[in-house]
Amino acid sequence: MKTKERFNFLICRYVDDYLSLGEKDEFFKLICTGDYDNIIGDHFVNSITQFEMDQNQSLRPDCYNDIKKMILDSDKKYSFI
Repeated sequence: MKTKERFNFLICRYVDDYLSLGEKDEFFKLICTGDYDNIIGDHFVNSITQFEMDQNQSLRPDCYNDIKKMILDSDKKYSFI
């Protein structure tokens, strides 16, 4: 399986809380490379959009931006791991 396809597979399993310990290790190592930031961002936007459709409501733009900022800042905060 290609690495990008593998990452997409792992992120879906992570969100569904189905990753084994080995898969978690692999997933977080791939995240640490920084090569998949766009995929993570796209997944985040798709998840928020799906949530909004499911709830028939939308997040305020400032709330969306705050969540995105926290996620991006957490990358810097935990980059030593």
